[in-house]
Amino acid sequence: MNHPKVTIGVLLFRDEKYLSYSLASLLDQDYENIEYIFRDQSPNGEVYDYITQAHPEFFHKAKIERGKNLMHSGGHNTIIREMKGEYYICASNDMLYPRDFVSHIIRGMEGSEPRHYIATCKLMQWDYETMLVGNVDGSKTNIVDSYGIGLTRGHHFYDIGQGKEEKDVEIPKKILGPSGALAVYHKKALDAVAYHREDGSKEYFDENLHYKNDVDLAYRLSWAGFPCYLAKDIKVYHDRQVGRKCKKSVWARMDSLKGHLITLKKNFDKSFSWGIKLRTLINLILRFLHALLLHLSSLKAYFEVAKLKKETERKKRAIQKNVNPTQIEALMS
Repeated sequence: MNHPKVTIGVLLFRDEKYLSYSLASLLDQDYENIEYIFRDQSPNGEVYDYITQAHPEFFHKAKIERGKNLMHSGGHNTIIREMKGEYYICASNDMLYPRDFVSHIIRGMEGSEPRHYIATCKLMQWDYETMLVGNVDGSKTNIVDSYGIGLTRGHHFYDIGQGKEEKDVEIPKKILGPSGALAVYHKKALDAVAYHREDGSKEYFDENLHYKNDVDLAYRLSWAGFPCYLAKDIKVYHDRQVGRKCKKSVWARMDSLKGHLITLKKNFDKSFSWGIKLRTLINLILRFLHALLLHLSSLKAYFEVAKLKKETERKKRAIQKNVNPTQIEALMS
């Protein structure tokens, strides 16, 4: 097997509690050709200072830098622009990684025919509280966190299998793309869908989006002809902090709606079938009514989207469509 260089990028923002387990397991991979770049985006570099004091050994394996909080999109874009690897693993700081995670998933991508350029694996729920009392195996649950991003015919995006027992979830034959919590991208695929900015730099994740930025990138990669591979024989454990364990804040709810609307404006194709068009329209109406009747503050999303109309249209025109709408519809459930 080839051993191409892999860059693993992690954004750090407070949540020091996970790092002794999460980053330690990530740095203990049995794959040798890895470049680690950790970016602390905490307001005052709190995580960087914590690692300096509590885990100075991390600096021997990883490049750890401090920077302005550019959110998920801008932070990962910054890392991608400086990466030296052939693959980019967009990882998270609240996960427990098996030692063979990287070698297993790269082997599956490198040895495939046709070639896989995008991948994820089984994300399972991690019971962090059980981990804290010393029961490592018991913290690894059989509850699915995500098998990737699913897409309905009405353009509802969801994490496949989330909250269900593993035995009750079928392995999906096709998925829109990987969850932004853990995604593996070949640099060639990222470059193929990147936006070219006036300063000459590339924008991979859309920096106008925070929530749903992974959905938008997955959709653009699907349009470009890069299907997502699910490495079903490997599991990573995720202590999801939003959704399963706590309710979304007012801002998060608004930003999620904004991300949905912009993703749809950019990726929806006028050549979709009438059934898709009708279901999508109904979905949009229901989302508006839900915000109007139950979460009035979320209506701000519509004003935010309107402000970005010209840029969204420009980005829509730049999307590379190497497959036809029928092939995208085949991904829908």
